[in-house]
Amino acid sequence: MDYLGSHYDRKTYYFDLNLVKLENLPDSNWICFMIANEPIDKEKEKILRDFLRFSIDKDLLEYMGQGNFGGFLHLTIDELITDLELNHSHPEIDLTTTGDKDTDIDNGFWECFGATALPDRADYDGLEIICTTLDNANYKETLKQLIDRFNGGYLPDDK
Repeated sequence: MDYLGSHYDRKTYYFDLNLVKLENLPDSNWICFMIANEPIDKEKEKILRDFLRFSIDKDLLEYMGQGNFGGFLHLTIDELITDLELNHSHPEIDLTTTGDKDTDIDNGFWECFGATALPDRADYDGLEIICTTLDNANYKETLKQLIDRFNGGYLPDDK
């Protein structure tokens, strides 16, 4: 994982789904910001489902889908949670999920810092944000620049 910076004392990392093993995700106390602007084929959907299933077991606190397929990301984790709880006797999964195609990257990413809805077990002092994408594009520099702008006082327009 590559360190992007921090804002409001939340360390932020970029996780490349194609290069980094899932075992390198935090063990607990983290938020996932996932971007999907490119169509999601069957192979990408399998990668997504494997990532989400693993993330749930790694005590993910909040999952935020963003981009043209942000709604799909949101629905996929909600379906997975429902399936695990109803069909696989998984204990109740307490994590917040959001995502849509209407929120731009500035607002979606800012919400990871300033508009989280975390469960009571969250340790706000040690919270990490893990950013990733299903796209072929790399958003690392865009996200680094946004962190720098947030630290300089930038607030995205409320859209």
